[in-house]
Parts: sequence; structure tokens; C-alpha cells
Amino acid sequence: MTKHNTLSISELQQLASAGDAQSQYWLALHTLCPIQHAGVDNDKKETGLMWLNKAAEQSFVPAQMTLGLYNLRGINNNLVNKAISSYGNDENMTFLIDLADSLHKDGKDAGLAFTWFNKATEQHCALAQYLLAVCYRDGIGVKQNDELAFAWFSKAYEQGFATAQCGLARSYYEGRGVEQDNEKALAWLNKAIEQTDAYIDAKVSKSWPILEYCKKFPLDYSKCAPEAYLLLGERYAQGKGVEQCNDTAFKWYQKAAEVNVAEAQYQLALGYFEGKDVYKKL
Repeated sequence: MTKHNTLSISELQQLASAGDAQSQYWLALHTLCPIQHAGVDNDKKETGLMWLNKAAEQSFVPAQMTLGLYNLRGINNNLVNKAISSYGNDENMTFLIDLADSLHKDGKDAGLAFTWFNKATEQHCALAQYLLAVCYRDGIGVKQNDELAFAWFSKAYEQGFATAQCGLARSYYEGRGVEQDNEKALAWLNKAIEQTDAYIDAKVSKSWPILEYCKKFPLDYSKCAPEAYLLLGERYAQGKGVEQCNDTAFKWYQKAAEVNVAEAQYQLALGYFEGKDVYKKL
């Protein structure tokens, strides 16, 4: 396959005009990404988005996902960042972070985000399946539907998308889209935690403080599910499905915070602020 990211602009323009979807995609990125550094040029933005839409209309998944994330930016930034980290090493998504940052002020169209994720699922994209599940669960761009959310979390997991396990665990804990079952929920969390522990042991450099490493090199949420640490901490804090235990909850919150899970960091800060006994011991 031609390395489209090594072609000149004129070569990309020629191939894109001839209908080559990958060239249309790369031409869009080369047109749009400089906006982040050079200021907004509306003509360039319109041209870049035109090429991006042309590639997406040809079922080129990276273009579909880029448009979906572009429209999701500003609605759920945390979800967008999680999705971007899952494509960090993909050849066709090299510039996605720059692109999302360049365009995020113009996003916020939940309906279009859902539409493009839905189209990408037709190409069996696991990330799109996961994002579609979240859209159905939270009612982003579509009527909220717990049953379809559970179904799409299942499909994403079947294709190896690790974080989908947390979606399945939440569904079982809350009885959303499936019969409530604490044992199955806990089993999914433990499965996710085992996979995440193995990924972090293999991935994270031992010469770095783990939090600093995770800030500089975001974890790949398709291969690990650090949110599982947070969810298990919540279970112990609330005594749902397990015996209530603040000490154990703190342990899991701390583990999640160390790998840069923002909600866990908030829970730790809240515990210190409220002066809970387990935090006073430290």
C-alpha cells in the first residue's frame, strides 16, 4: 500500500481528485492540521472538511471516525480523548490528535457524531462499536436505549476492545439492558482488571513514575480498561455487590488515579477534603 503520508500535496491532490479515498483523507489532514498552529482559515477548513467527507462517503473508516469525533468534541471531551488514544499507533490516524484539537471549537453535533460512528460499525470497527454503545447508553445523538447499548458493548468486546468490559459491568450492576446481576458485573470487572494489570506491567516504563508516564503516553483503551479500577472502588465505597469497605475503595481509587483516571483523582481529593479516616492514616 502506498504511504500516503509521504506523498507531496500535488500528488495527493491528483489522487484525491481521481477518487482515491486514502488520498482524500490525507489531503484533508494536511489541509486542516496546520490550523492549530497558524490560526483559523475558513477557506482551508471548508476545503479540508470537503475532502474528509468525500473519503467518509466512500466508507473509509478513519475519515468516518474523524468526523464522528470532530462532532463529539465539546459534547464529551473525555470520551474523545479515550477514543483517540485507542488509535494512537494507527497509520491512518497519525494526525488525529492535531485534527481534533484544531477543530474542536466547531464540533458539538451529537446527531452527526452518532451517524458517522454508526456508518463505521458497518466496516466492523471495534472503536465505533464501543462509541455507538456509549451513544445509546447516554442518549448522545440518538434516543437512549439500554438494550442496544449492551448489544454494542458486547460486539466491541468480541472484537477485543478492552474498555467495553467496563460498559458490560456497568450494565449488569445497574440492570440496564440486561437483568441485574452483581456476580456477572464483578466477573467482568475482574476480567478487565487482569487484562489492564498485564498491559500496564508490559507497557509502562519502570524508570518513570507511573502517573507521569501515563500523562505523557496515554494508555491505549482498546487494550486496557483502567476505568475498571475506578468502578471497583465505587462498588466498595457504596457496598454494592460487595461488602462496603472504605479501605478497599481507597486502594482501587488510588490505583486508578495513578494511571491518570480523572474521576478517581477527584474521589481521592474529595476523601482528603472530607477527612475520611482511611485518608487521615496516610
